[in-house]
Amino acid sequence: MKRCFCHLLAVVVVFSAVALLTSASGASSNVLFILDGSNSMWGQVDGVPKIVTAKKVLVSLLKDLPEDTNVGIMVYGHRSEGNCRDVELLVPIGPNDPSKLAKRIETIQPKGKTPITYSLEQSLPLFASLKGQNNYVVLVSDGKETCGGDPCQAAKKLAAAGVGLKIHVVGFDVSGEERRQLECIAKGGRGRYFNAKDTEGLKRAFVRVKREVTLKSPKEKWVELGGSATKGGVSNTSGLSYAPCVAVDSSGRVYVAWEEVGKGKSEIYLKMWDGKRWGQLGRSAAGGGVSSTAKYSRSPDVKTGRTGDVYVAWTEKVSKGNGEIYMKVWDGRSSGDQPVVEG
Repeated sequence: MKRCFCHLLAVVVVFSAVALLTSASGASSNVLFILDGSNSMWGQVDGVPKIVTAKKVLVSLLKDLPEDTNVGIMVYGHRSEGNCRDVELLVPIGPNDPSKLAKRIETIQPKGKTPITYSLEQSLPLFASLKGQNNYVVLVSDGKETCGGDPCQAAKKLAAAGVGLKIHVVGFDVSGEERRQLECIAKGGRGRYFNAKDTEGLKRAFVRVKREVTLKSPKEKWVELGGSATKGGVSNTSGLSYAPCVAVDSSGRVYVAWEEVGKGKSEIYLKMWDGKRWGQLGRSAAGGGVSSTAKYSRSPDVKTGRTGDVYVAWTEKVSKGNGEIYMKVWDGRSSGDQPVVEG
């Protein structure tokens, strides 16, 4: 049985928000958000047009940013149905004014194509005088380039332009092919890609964007996730918790599974970090936990699937000298278990 090698429960899930530089005021971050205004944004997720959700979540983020954050808004595909140069800097990078920005964002009405390459090219001049500062671009899109450009190559050029720019991408309700291109853009721009399949996924992505843009220093460091490395930690139980495993899904949610020992038995427990707090899936960290066998459940391993399923496997001691591999999957509705290997 493969054991998890993750014995340090300190996980940093960081999203870099794209920022435009701070002037002499020394703002902690300068962020340029590039928002998709193409016609496909009228498509619905959770019964609501994607553009409506994107506007709402972005405005909410702006209200939560520190006062010393500089913000700019760029949008594409919102003025003409077939114009591949339809890119507009709605608000130049400057002091964050949520009320002002919200009014401009609300005017966006999806209409046209998806000129991602041209949008990235137009963002570079905005950083020309900001060399040496924390400069980021946050691209939010529901699709791939539709104007014949090469956004991956454009992202590489921006990253190599010498202005310290990183490009992070949030894909909202995208297909496999679309996602691959958006991931390529993030990789070329020395940034990261975050997938959002639905409204809640988009909210989680922007929580991580906020975390990144509010960092005072670009240097990497270890941080806690909701008290994950102080009094009680992730498990926060009265028993003995050990042999942890960690998995992160495509939306950035963190899952920690471990062996919980107490009262002459051991069970497999699991908790999830959703960007704000630690929680359970059903009663995954109470009573019998995930395993719920009232015997000896050992050596957990946890994995996540592309559809949001969470898989936990472990060794189950069923009798003296006899152990089996058990597994359960959480599909958001129910769970089922079965021995998949006998031994």
